[in-house]
Amino acid sequence: MTSSCIITQPVVIDFDVFSLWLKGNTVDEAVKHRVSQEQGLISATSRTDHKLIMADTLDCYRLFNVIEEKYLKNPSSLANQVMFDLLPDVQNKLIQEYYSFDKIFIREFLGKKLSSRLRKEIEEIGEKVKISPRSCRRQLDNFRRVSKTVEDLDGSLSGNIQSQFLLSDDLTRMYVNIIFMANNRFETGKKRLHYISFDMLMGCCKEIIENWTVGCYGDDDTEIDKTFFQDLRDLKTMTNDNLEQHRSLMLAKLSGKVTDDSLRLIGSHLKALMRATLIIATGLVHSREWKDIFNNMVEKIVEIIKHIHIDREECILLLNTFSETAIQVGMSKHLLNAYSRYLKVLIPCLILLQPQ
Repeated sequence: MTSSCIITQPVVIDFDVFSLWLKGNTVDEAVKHRVSQEQGLISATSRTDHKLIMADTLDCYRLFNVIEEKYLKNPSSLANQVMFDLLPDVQNKLIQEYYSFDKIFIREFLGKKLSSRLRKEIEEIGEKVKISPRSCRRQLDNFRRVSKTVEDLDGSLSGNIQSQFLLSDDLTRMYVNIIFMANNRFETGKKRLHYISFDMLMGCCKEIIENWTVGCYGDDDTEIDKTFFQDLRDLKTMTNDNLEQHRSLMLAKLSGKVTDDSLRLIGSHLKALMRATLIIATGLVHSREWKDIFNNMVEKIVEIIKHIHIDREECILLLNTFSETAIQVGMSKHLLNAYSRYLKVLIPCLILLQPQ
């Protein structure tokens, strides 16, 4: 009885070429880039050198296309496949880079439904942010694939994404935030919101998910706690006396920490700031106001703070003081708990949304 075995060498992935492929470069564009990068190592006029680079690039692109179709669209299958001998760290790097994205591109459709209709906008968006349509399509299709795969699965969104797509913790968190924004249809495209960066919105989403969802009770879920939003409606019962008490507490705590001019300006705008805070809180129960939360934060509060003419450091002090003194205002425990939970998200978001 005889037996035989086949010994293979691990497949070598040229990640520099993989990066060019991910960016949507054609083979000719990739070859041109490689030649320009290697001019110090090869003869720029050598046809042989150019042909070798062309042949190698074609081989790389064919390999990437096969790996993409067979495995990268279903990363959990990559470890068990036998077609390519890929080391575990190479497999992981392929997955992380394939599912990476350009923040400037993703920012353009944050809050929009991840539907096929978005593909029609890709060329226009790609041209605007100077990213190739091929790369834009890959990035959008990845988000749509991840969202579709996990939407009906039991368990946490982050856990399902990691088990199905093997993404890193950081990448998973960003996918969770982006899918959360898409599911809630947050308005992010209005002109006054154009200054808000991808990272600002990711920071805000992190605060919302950790404090305003049912997951904050340990369920690890991204479903909004609607009972909490109902509780916020009761803040309408706050009286002018409550607001005046809050104002007095704030001014006393800020005294000596900001200039007299800043304190005077803050004092003249505090009531408007407090009322705007309450208007946003009591409106969150309505879907339209919930979708418009970032626009309302900017229009109703950030704009007020602009008129106070204080620097960023004083602004952070003002907002933190607002939160710290709010819990000292005389109100029922029910109102206090709801208001405190609300401010736990609002204040960090307002700090993030301050224009740089």
